[in-house]
Amino acid sequence: MTARIELASGSRIDQQTFVSGTIEGLAIDQGNLYVLDGQASQLHLLRYPAAATSLSDPPQLLTSAAAALPLDHLSAFLPMTDLFLLDDDGHMLRYDRDGTSLPFEVRTPDGWSGPIAAAAPDGLGGLYLADANGARVVQTGDDGSFVRQLRSSSLDGVRVLHGSGDGRVLYGVSHDGIIAIDIPSL
Repeated sequence: MTARIELASGSRIDQQTFVSGTIEGLAIDQGNLYVLDGQASQLHLLRYPAAATSLSDPPQLLTSAAAALPLDHLSAFLPMTDLFLLDDDGHMLRYDRDGTSLPFEVRTPDGWSGPIAAAAPDGLGGLYLADANGARVVQTGDDGSFVRQLRSSSLDGVRVLHGSGDGRVLYGVSHDGIIAIDIPSL
């Protein structure tokens, strides 16, 4: 059930009541709100189309109940053309918008030493991945194919990544604090 709350400023808040499980995470892209809804140790992807204007009731379920995704140890959710889930063990899982599992394998010229410590969209349909063991950030295609890598001792221990809106700067959190990486053009 959705309740709409009108504020004195003329703004509104839509409140969605969940009865199916617990909210494990939120993400947004292109005006759609994605909710990670946990029920019975499984993950269901829900989509609220046009969330910028209103929450629809009920949301669209992007995975069937029989094909629910594992919820254990989820650390990040990235909605792009495909949906990417990063687990606490550093494995990236990729699903299409219907919840069908798709292949994702990081491939670099010198081998991937992984696990993936953090991930962020690159703004071009791929990902930036922080290599937990390699003091580097690798840019990949949506299937894990190698695009390029950024290496620096300051990238050792990066555990959070987030790109700027214009795609020119990648921010991270490492052992040394917050870092800003100017992204060279391809």
